[in-house]
Amino acid sequence: MTISKSAKKGHWRSAEGSALLLAWLVGSFAWVLVDLATGTDPKSAIIPLLIVGALFVLAHFVVRWQAPFADPIILPVVAMLNFLGLAMIHRLDVANRKLALAND
Repeated sequence: MTISKSAKKGHWRSAEGSALLLAWLVGSFAWVLVDLATGTDPKSAIIPLLIVGALFVLAHFVVRWQAPFADPIILPVVAMLNFLGLAMIHRLDVANRKLALAND
């Protein structure tokens, strides 16, 4: 069985990178929506969003290096679900902080 030239080049990795960018945009949008809905300053989200973006880029290059023939859909889907989970945790943290301030 031979592998085609396009499969050897791993051209689907660019699709993975694009999907990771989309996952980061969706997660960032969710995070900023939480900040806007709870009255928190969205500017405070810049550092966490950049850290998550850097981790996505790092994960993309590690997969590209270690598993060039891996499915290009798995990492972006996992990244988006993870980032949406982080946005949900952020929402709960903000709510807990506001509740603690209201009880003092």
